Amino acid sequence: MVSAPRSAPILREATAHMDKTFAIILAVTFLFTGLPMATARPSSVEQGRHLGFSPNSFRLVGVVQVVGAVALAIGVFWEPLAVAAAIGFALMMVGAIIAHVRAGDPAAKVAPAAFFGLASIATAVLFIL
Repeated sequence: MVSAPRSAPILREATAHMDKTFAIILAVTFLFTGLPMATARPSSVEQGRHLGFSPNSFRLVGVVQVVGAVALAIGVFWEPLAVAAAIGFALMMVGAIIAHVRAGDPAAKVAPAAFFGLASIATAVLFIL
């Protein structure tokens, strides 16, 4: 009979709260980046125009981001919601990467969307495992 590796319980214990920690960090980040967009702050409106969005469209993106941040925070207590929100953010970051590339932005402007897209994927995977 083959037994499970001894490292499995240690790994599970070490990563027990990583999913929730990632979720809270992402929720706070997306909340604070989404609020200026949702409230149509002038700098956000200008950024949206640069990326090819109308002010109302970019505001809608901000509202979706704020709602997603709240869903991710609630998902700490109900995991299916966290997984859905994290996947939604990963898809949103793919859209952000595309928008930045189309706008001709340098890699330094694309990198945050790529980073948070990967962090969103990692969060979803941690909740699933």
